[in-house]
Amino acid sequence: MRRPTVIKDKTQVKVFLSETRRKMLCEMARKEMTITQLASKLERSPATIHCHMERLLKAGLATLTTTTIVNSNLVQKHYAAKLPSRCIVAIMEKPKQHGPIPPKGYGQLNACLTRG
Repeated sequence: MRRPTVIKDKTQVKVFLSETRRKMLCEMARKEMTITQLASKLERSPATIHCHMERLLKAGLATLTTTTIVNSNLVQKHYAAKLPSRCIVAIMEKPKQHGPIPPKGYGQLNACLTRG
């Protein structure tokens, strides 16, 4: 059985913290996709997907595979994930340690639990 790949690069780890980018990587790992296809599949705007794609490209987790010209004026760029596995299974993140001030909503949650 193959061992999972551990990512230690901070910029790559930060990229994985976004749910949208994780979903994008999973979709691109299945097949090459354009920005428009990803936006439709993930129900996000193409501008949002483009910004996330820039982060993935910068971190080296995605690659531009092909560029085609459609109707002599439209450029379609296809992207693919540069991952050893088909999909990202899990991301483990340590919970943040808070100082002496309790987090927002703590009093409400505590009240709900003690009401009975």
